[in-house]
Amino acid sequence: MAKLCIASSTDTSKEAVLKGLTRYAAGCVFFAFCTVSANSNNTITFEEGDKNPTTPSGTVFKTTGGLSNSVLLHLYSNSDSVDWDQTRIYFDAAGTSDSDWHDAVKLYNPDASLYSFSADNKIMAINVMPYVDSNIIPLGLVYAPQRTYTLKVDEANMPTGTKLYLFDKYLNQQVELLSGGSYIFDVTSDSLSQGDKRFELRTLGKPTSVSSVHSQDGELNVAIYPNPATNNVKLKYETTINDIMTIEVSDLSGKIIYSSRLMTKNSGEETIGVEGLSTGIYIVKVKCGNKQTKLKLVKH
Repeated sequence: MAKLCIASSTDTSKEAVLKGLTRYAAGCVFFAFCTVSANSNNTITFEEGDKNPTTPSGTVFKTTGGLSNSVLLHLYSNSDSVDWDQTRIYFDAAGTSDSDWHDAVKLYNPDASLYSFSADNKIMAINVMPYVDSNIIPLGLVYAPQRTYTLKVDEANMPTGTKLYLFDKYLNQQVELLSGGSYIFDVTSDSLSQGDKRFELRTLGKPTSVSSVHSQDGELNVAIYPNPATNNVKLKYETTINDIMTIEVSDLSGKIIYSSRLMTKNSGEETIGVEGLSTGIYIVKVKCGNKQTKLKLVKH
């Protein structure tokens, strides 16, 4: 829960205040406070009957539908299980390392606030970024009362072939973040036990994109790595189908920019040069016999 301040106005109608709200973080509830004339109590009350069960066209409500590789960290009191705050990160090529419209900027709570930083040093409640190997993502924790806390990993859906670690610089220790796991720590009178310099996330590993097609007629397993790629991509396959395999790489408009045909073995590997491609997202289509699969390739 957070308080959202609106610029000074003499129009106290709920409609006027709502017009001033241009961004919402998914899953949060906001109370709007407005500075008005001196004879006002400076607040606007939103009642149960004000709720609208339908979503209007042109809605400004934040959604994260369609994003992949979600990591959700939840902050609890270790003694009484009070739910203090949470922060979410998506490793998805749709976003950028800097802040953009995919993200949701963090609004400080009056008590414990947990958040991550974008590359341009903005604090985020929801942070969408492409996966980068050996990347450091600073975390912040402020206004936390002195006590023992549990940082619970509600979700840790990392790209295939990668890992994510939490590094506690205050205690100089590191743990891998796995779904359902947790990390227990203390906030004390020492100012370094919280703030923007205690915790950071560290990525490790080069992701692989994997796709499988199974049926009574045969099996086709395909993986591409590294992904994202800069120069060359390795396409590795395993199949029980004895037929010609075709490989096509196309841009999002459907234009084919690479194609190859080869006689399959039980397994093999094909190198695809992508150095000359523009930065962006491409589709790799692999077909063998009557089986076909598609994978998303990100070119950096």
